[in-house]
Amino acid sequence: MKLTDREKRLLNGEKGKVPQQAMALLVKYGEALGAEEMVPVQHIYASSAFCANTDLTLATVKQCGGIKEYFSEFALCGDAGWEIPRMEHFATCLANNIDLDMWEEQEASREIYEMGLLADEFERGIDHLSAPSCAPYLQGISPIFAEHIASMESSAVSFFNSVIGARTNTEGIESATAAAYTGCIPKWGLHYTENRKGTHLVRVTVPVETIMDWGLLGFYFGHVVQEKIPVVDGISHRPSADMLKHCGAAAASSGGVELYHVVGVTPEAQDRNMAFQRGAPLEEFEFGEREKRWSYEMLNSGTSPYIDHVILGCPHYSIEQVFQFLRCLGRRKIHSDVHLWLMVPYTVKMLVIRQGYDKLMREAGVHIIAGACPILGGVYRKSAQSIATDSAKQAKYFRDMTGKPVYFGSMEQCIESAVSGKWIGSFC
Repeated sequence: MKLTDREKRLLNGEKGKVPQQAMALLVKYGEALGAEEMVPVQHIYASSAFCANTDLTLATVKQCGGIKEYFSEFALCGDAGWEIPRMEHFATCLANNIDLDMWEEQEASREIYEMGLLADEFERGIDHLSAPSCAPYLQGISPIFAEHIASMESSAVSFFNSVIGARTNTEGIESATAAAYTGCIPKWGLHYTENRKGTHLVRVTVPVETIMDWGLLGFYFGHVVQEKIPVVDGISHRPSADMLKHCGAAAASSGGVELYHVVGVTPEAQDRNMAFQRGAPLEEFEFGEREKRWSYEMLNSGTSPYIDHVILGCPHYSIEQVFQFLRCLGRRKIHSDVHLWLMVPYTVKMLVIRQGYDKLMREAGVHIIAGACPILGGVYRKSAQSIATDSAKQAKYFRDMTGKPVYFGSMEQCIESAVSGKWIGSFC
């Protein structure tokens, strides 16, 4: 690869062993991808090396000899004996951890909780911003249009690329951590304008007006295009950021969509010609009543009417969604047999407390959990017999990874079900 003088100095070890290892890792990574150069990045979004606070992670940390040693090996592919310096470039931690204030509700063991405390202290000690969220843009940590970044987490990558128009591929823990010590990432894939053109046209012929609708749409086009770049046309109702957030998350779970365009909505698709960069689609698909129903049926695997676990907030809820949740719930209480979790970023949890919403939630039996991802972090209630969610992404993962019965519906349907203890959702 062609390196700048600064990058060469890092590779030669002038800034120390860890930046040298990070640069060497990125060079090897870039060469494997056929990249010719690095691109500077200012925003790095890297999951903690301790992202899954499970018994397996705990056992691996012990085997490595401790938190620092685990980080050296799994985030840097380095030597366990290294001293880990502070990160040179701003990096924020993505979700998957437990909420340390809610570890008992999340059925985590005390040993995992104590490891979480140590991991959190370590992350803060190396200046890795320990405010985990799969939606860091909700916390004000966001790039601008056309900015090159390095990001992990499928829904975050989709939002940054599609809704904001920033440029990133889906990075891993090693490459994103290396970027935090070098300030660069190999330039390939979606960092190039010509690789961001649409490949498939999705013609929408039914109303898409709610978060649930956008989740169903994203789940469908992710399935049909897999890792390609869909262009959605025919939207008559202008979506909110939360709708697009759910759409991209769904598409990343049913396929591998890192970038999608919505004609007249997203920044690189002012019209169809712009989205396809004046080319023609490889294929065309319709999203009509039949396709919408197919998505719904794929996401619902429950047969018993009873539910005991409701999880809302994948991707994490914005403060606007929390507001809507409370308006819908009103003064009602959650059924005594149901555990309802509201997943949010740490800053949104602070706003919830500031507004006094936390008191209303406690009285209603709602648990607000910050920074966590229930399925990938492995911190959902294992004792649950069935799970309901308003997230197409979470429904897909729960179905595939736990085998538990899963119900998917709107936030309103999930609330009504949590109050009654029975699933009352429907397609319409």
